[in-house]
Amino acid sequence: MIVVSLIGFAYLSIGVIQRIVFKPETCPIKINDNISCGEESLLFGYQPKNKDHGIKAYGDQDYQKASEFFKVSWEIEDRDPETLIYWNNAKLNTNTNIKPYTIAVGIPITGSQNKGKELLRGIAQAQDYINNSETRINNRPLRILIADDHNDVAHAKRRANQIASQSGIIAVVGHYTSEVSLEALEVYQENGIVMVSPGSASEDFTKFCLQKKHEKKPCFFFRIIANNNHAATYFADLLFDKLDNNGLEKTAGVVYSHPSNYSNSFKTVIEKRVGEKGEFINLEQNDLSTPSFDAGQIIDEAQENQVNAIFIVPDGGTTIYALPNAIDLIKSNNGRLWIGGATTLYNPETLKGLSNESESSLSKFIAYSDWHRLEGCEGTPEREAFCQQASKLWNTTQINWRTATGYDAIMTIAKALETLPSPDR
Repeated sequence: MIVVSLIGFAYLSIGVIQRIVFKPETCPIKINDNISCGEESLLFGYQPKNKDHGIKAYGDQDYQKASEFFKVSWEIEDRDPETLIYWNNAKLNTNTNIKPYTIAVGIPITGSQNKGKELLRGIAQAQDYINNSETRINNRPLRILIADDHNDVAHAKRRANQIASQSGIIAVVGHYTSEVSLEALEVYQENGIVMVSPGSASEDFTKFCLQKKHEKKPCFFFRIIANNNHAATYFADLLFDKLDNNGLEKTAGVVYSHPSNYSNSFKTVIEKRVGEKGEFINLEQNDLSTPSFDAGQIIDEAQENQVNAIFIVPDGGTTIYALPNAIDLIKSNNGRLWIGGATTLYNPETLKGLSNESESSLSKFIAYSDWHRLEGCEGTPEREAFCQQASKLWNTTQINWRTATGYDAIMTIAKALETLPSPDR
């Protein structure tokens, strides 16, 4: 597993954050616009009674009452990251002399609520840590605006324009998938808003920033996780080591989600690296995003062509079929070939889908992750403190990479702000 922390990257955005101006339109009280600082829940399903009362009080601008309801909900109803964020936001609004920094977070909730909540846990933890610390950020607390991008490029662009219209927002944490982030980045770049993505790994962002450098313009994009050139190269080498250790020829193919920018980027790097160290064999019908994908046929074709390893690269939830098809492929393989799953396979849905499979059938399956608690929670006091606090907040030790990168994204921006007396986007 790769452990990637961005503590060292916190200073990248210093050159593009300069001065902040607070205006009344930051965090407006508006319903059904897919963004919220506390006036509506963006999560689907039943909302606990006290949280619901808190949201109503927040919408009525009775922030003291909202804070009290959110506190009760957090303490006795549900350890929900949205509730913790709204509670911290409401407390800030009880004192008009408080001038918080405001960061927007663009995340997938509609259609991808589990991923959205995983990211929100890290974001909520970082805000709570900052606002309860002695110095905060230059003695100023942090407010969070949540924006639901639906994991969709059209929605992401609309959310980005909504965020850009609020001049008090200093930076954005988001978005999650590469194709969604690329669409939103155009808006943030045009408006000079720093964007720190906790999950976008495509090489197209590197190309974007190199182009801006060529134009002698600042690039406003930064990310927490490793780019695909690094991640896919590392992963290809890891899987080929497995083939070497088992006396197998280095032959490999890839199945991926054709419409996905992330999947295409990862596949391109894998193909190049496999060609450098062994033989890349193209598999027909290799599009995970189609309903007609035939997992059994892929395994049969791979064996007929003496393929010893298959890399599986589903998208980040931007299509319906990619992840279920990827899980079916692992099941159909039944331990015959070595299987390498990209980080988009490292999630609870995969674990649930493979829960009934035998140990032997999964003995040749390896999943890549940008962060894993077995390594990410050890080695430094900061890592240990993060994991201890996360376990306490969420009542679990099962912290995943999205929570860690969401946390790192907020802390990265905070570190940059600490170095500047009067930052602006």
